[in-house]
Amino acid sequence: MTGAVRAVSESGRLERWLVGELKEARRRGMLATVGLAVRQADAVLLLKRRADDFLPNFWEVPGGHVDPGESIPQAAARELWEETGWRLASLGRYLNRFDYEGEGALTREWNFLIEADMTAPLRHPEHQAARWVTRRTFRRYRMTPGMRSVVELALGAGWDDEEGRGDG
Repeated sequence: MTGAVRAVSESGRLERWLVGELKEARRRGMLATVGLAVRQADAVLLLKRRADDFLPNFWEVPGGHVDPGESIPQAAARELWEETGWRLASLGRYLNRFDYEGEGALTREWNFLIEADMTAPLRHPEHQAARWVTRRTFRRYRMTPGMRSVVELALGAGWDDEEGRGDG
């Protein structure tokens, strides 16, 4: 996975900022996660959480925990591979971050609009379903308010668009 990690580390300034962000979150005792908005044409990939998982049956972008000793770009590459079978081509653009009460701990999630090598078939072993959603369809899917903001940003539907405001 070293090639993928090299690809996501092209932006030195973003990388340095993320190192500081991760250190601060860990210092505060927070868990760290990444969210990876994969866009294809005018759609973003959503995965549906399992019924027996935290936030059962909610939809989310691929992502997951940043393991101890792992950088945010390394976690992004690993999580994309684990959750979709795709390789990370570029960390792309930082979208936002949000905090939430996770599985027993406060969690901070950094979210990115990424570029993925989607030549392999999509697989989603940790989720029960996958859907490509557009600006017109994403509101039909049950998401947390934080995740809804990530999808809106990835699709280009800003908060100034009244119709784009989700109820979570």
